[in-house]
Amino acid sequence: MLSFIKKYKHLFQIGFSIVLLAVLLSYLDFEQAREIASRVAPQFVLAVVAIYLIDRMLMAWKWGFLLKIAKMRIGLFSAFKMYYLSCFWGFLFPFGVGPDIIRFFNIKREGYPSENAMATIITERALGLVATMLMVMVSLILLIVMVAGDQLQSRFGLIFGGLGLFLLLTFIFIFHDPARKAIFRATQINRVFAKIRLEKYFQAFAIYRHHKGTLVKFIFWSFVEQLVPVFAAYFAAKALGISLPLLSCLAFAPVSIFFERLPISFMGLGVRESSYILLLQLMNVPYTEAFLLSIFMFMTDIVSLVPAALWSFVDSIKSKKSMTETAHDIAAQSAKEQLSDENVPVA
Repeated sequence: MLSFIKKYKHLFQIGFSIVLLAVLLSYLDFEQAREIASRVAPQFVLAVVAIYLIDRMLMAWKWGFLLKIAKMRIGLFSAFKMYYLSCFWGFLFPFGVGPDIIRFFNIKREGYPSENAMATIITERALGLVATMLMVMVSLILLIVMVAGDQLQSRFGLIFGGLGLFLLLTFIFIFHDPARKAIFRATQINRVFAKIRLEKYFQAFAIYRHHKGTLVKFIFWSFVEQLVPVFAAYFAAKALGISLPLLSCLAFAPVSIFFERLPISFMGLGVRESSYILLLQLMNVPYTEAFLLSIFMFMTDIVSLVPAALWSFVDSIKSKKSMTETAHDIAAQSAKEQLSDENVPVA
């Protein structure tokens, strides 16, 4: 059964998104939607696109902390280019060939060991998850305060407690050496890595335990970065003429981001819209406005990748390859990296 689900996972994700969007659209007030779309303010659209671009610059800058520890001499401009263009190619190939795999391939192409490339990307994702959970907890506190319903408060309290326990265990694992060593001894993880021929990756991860200050710095800036969707939602609401205070955006946006990243749908479609509708209706935002806001956020994120498409096009001209050939090369090489015994896929 599990192998069947894994084999057809992408079809399930697409089907789930289609069904969920169809249900959501059946409740949409199309007259109101047209009226809202007719009053879009262009200056705020540009502001949202600019926020997404700044977000990717910040991501690349943070990633540089980990690259430096791994002794990878990749400058800020090159790191940004890798990060930004990988987002574009990852969007074109949403299944299997994600942006992380493309970054991994690009780092290897620079001549750096695959295990070090893997370590920087997975460490980045793991620490980013910690920062995301921290911001989700902040958002849940705000939701509890703003909604003020006893039954709802108890449910949020249960979620909040679970997230708190997860964060506590994560921080102990990262920063408390005796506890981490005890876990390794109990699980015999070293032997597991050796058995499946991945010990070199395990050793690559080990370099970060000597740079806890940098890890704390990374988590801090990752936490700050979680404010990007908050400000993006705030200006997106202004673009659509929706009354939504900044504090309300802080209460719902990080929680919505968390749900849309769950691997149950195609690019978060359907889940994103559902979470917007559910959370914003708690704040008395009408159904149609919440739905349009979620779609607008998704579309402006895509628009923010247009410069990356042009950048890739220019690069393809310089390398005398068409974008189609470039895309084929990236897809083929990334697929090869996933299947190779020497590497581990990072999606």
